[in-house]
Amino acid sequence: MIETNASGVADDVLSEFDDFTDDVDEEIDRALREAKELARRRVPVDEGDLRDDISIDLNEDRIYNTLEYAVYQNYGTIYIEPTFYLTDSALDAWRSSIDRLQSR
Repeated sequence: MIETNASGVADDVLSEFDDFTDDVDEEIDRALREAKELARRRVPVDEGDLRDDISIDLNEDRIYNTLEYAVYQNYGTIYIEPTFYLTDSALDAWRSSIDRLQSR
């Protein structure tokens, strides 16, 4: 009779996968919080309304502004230079999370 430890290996792999899934979920939340802080530092400020409006939704995994002019400030227009304050902040925070996950 041949004996293997296949079921034990499978259990270990599934456990590792579950742990990694939990780590990814935590990193997504961390990235959103970091992106919010980065965006608050990067957004051009006159009165602070746009900065104060930067929000995150951990249930839907998103960072956003609700003010109508936010999209124009981020992406620019023919008359306004883009700042990408929200886009770049989200990308930078996500890259940091990927680095942390890869080094785990």
